[in-house]
Amino acid sequence: MVVPRIIHQTWKNYDIPEKWKKNQETWKKNHPNWKYMYWSDEDNLNLIKNHYPWFLETFVSYPHNIQRADAIRPFILYHYGGLYADMDNVCLKNFDDVVQKNGVYLVQSSHDNVTNNLMASSPLHPFWKIVMKNMMKNTKQPFYMPHQLYILTSTGTSLIKKSMKIYQGDDIYIFDKEKFNPCSWCEKTCKIDNDNVYTYTTTDKTWNKGDSIILNHFYCRKNYYLLLFLFLIILWQWRRKNV
Repeated sequence: MVVPRIIHQTWKNYDIPEKWKKNQETWKKNHPNWKYMYWSDEDNLNLIKNHYPWFLETFVSYPHNIQRADAIRPFILYHYGGLYADMDNVCLKNFDDVVQKNGVYLVQSSHDNVTNNLMASSPLHPFWKIVMKNMMKNTKQPFYMPHQLYILTSTGTSLIKKSMKIYQGDDIYIFDKEKFNPCSWCEKTCKIDNDNVYTYTTTDKTWNKGDSIILNHFYCRKNYYLLLFLFLIILWQWRRKNV
């Protein structure tokens, strides 16, 4: 079955922040023939209770709300199929021409990984069962693991990538970041080519904590710190020879 023409978005309640209401309308405007399904935290919990009770204990035991927001996405896409988009995603073009095949669609991230802020899928796709199984293994945060890394590996993008390596099928398609995720966290401003870009994210970072800020700082300036490290090594070697 091809990807159903359904758009899914979720937020903790029905009181959507003003900054995201305009984003929400861009999806409806560019997809007038698609069904729009909005999910609150209560709706998400009811989907698990009513259809996937075997995951309920895992779902409620996650220590961070962002994990439940991450975890529900595979269940929504498995159950209904369609396209999921974060509330900070802005839509510029209709997706009819890019989700024509049966399978799973993921987006290349600005870190050359994959992101889970925009995904599409046929219903009942077996890939999501692998993701669900992996999510059940990460309900407790190890004491040595920082907040951001735990989120990514327990329910986020690292878990998605790990599941991709296990899945044996050839029907996972990767959307190019230039057209579907052009804005990097490392850029203060983002230039959008409206003729070619389908969607972009405003990188709201609502779940970030102190460790996320530190890790992103080092990632975005990795070349600078690499050059500094090499310079210090050269300086150290020079001083050894001249002492």
